[in-house]
Amino acid sequence: MAILNLIVPMRSVSIPAGARSYFLAGPISGGDDWQRLAIAHLATYDPECFVACPCRYGEDKKLQKYLVKSDGKVRFENQTHWERAFINHAAEHGCLLFWIPRESKRNPRPAKSGSYAQDTVVELGRYSERVSQRGWNMVVGAESEALPNLRTIHKNLCYDFGCNWKPEPEFPLYSSLARTVRAAIAKAKGE
Repeated sequence: MAILNLIVPMRSVSIPAGARSYFLAGPISGGDDWQRLAIAHLATYDPECFVACPCRYGEDKKLQKYLVKSDGKVRFENQTHWERAFINHAAEHGCLLFWIPRESKRNPRPAKSGSYAQDTVVELGRYSERVSQRGWNMVVGAESEALPNLRTIHKNLCYDFGCNWKPEPEFPLYSSLARTVRAAIAKAKGE
């Protein structure tokens, strides 16, 4: 039976040639652990894939069966370097998946940490242009009203990917996590 391969921060993992990989990009603080749901969807619909998730799950019992041990071949200076390596790999050999849920009312981002999803917005801008120029794969999903400037972000994605905004945006912005994951799988498989 095939089993998903989960890569967590600072672990060095050599992904075999031809294997699909995904990077789960989006808010961690205040995002209600949407990554765990995305991992479950990927485990069901693309079970042989590799998933890099920036959450520090460690030895989480529910995810332990998916965790891949570090092969120690690469030492990352910090988590940002780790993220960049696996973002680039996923975009080129699978799909970079962005999901922006509404901020959690139960567990919001601490006010002293800045505005909700601020890092995600920066990463989205940074990688949308890079991915579009290189012909790599990226999908974006967001719950309605997740961000006050979501319409502007969507317009910028259209421009980065060379598609029209009017009369309807041609770059899809998926409204559910499940649809976003399914779109990422389709892109990664070249469908």
